[in-house]
Amino acid sequence: MFALCLLGLIGVWVWYFTVGNKPVAAPPAIVTLSVLPFTGDENFTVELTNVLAQVPGLRTIKGPASEADAVLKGTVQNANDHQRVIAQLIDSKTNFQLWSQTYEANAKDTNATKEELASAVVKVLRVPAPR
Repeated sequence: MFALCLLGLIGVWVWYFTVGNKPVAAPPAIVTLSVLPFTGDENFTVELTNVLAQVPGLRTIKGPASEADAVLKGTVQNANDHQRVIAQLIDSKTNFQLWSQTYEANAKDTNATKEELASAVVKVLRVPAPR
């Protein structure tokens, strides 16, 4: 019985130091982003694409593109002095949602919303933040 326990412990030890203790590689950074039109406000999409285009190391494409690593899409809802922006980031190869966020802002302060949204997207993509 003792020999069986010892053999089991040795097996766990060998597995841990040969297979189980290896670091998991991070997924590759996304370098090409397709920005689809945000429903409800085409101007928002154009301005957001311009902000994202300033990020070093990130290529942005306005509209659908088969070579893009990820797709950014969303909706903009304006009511009186209020704006709601819902954004989704999708992995174009797996179609899995990588990130989603809703932003609420004063309709007159849309630049701050675009900057905040762009910064969040850059963090998810692991690209250096815009300066």
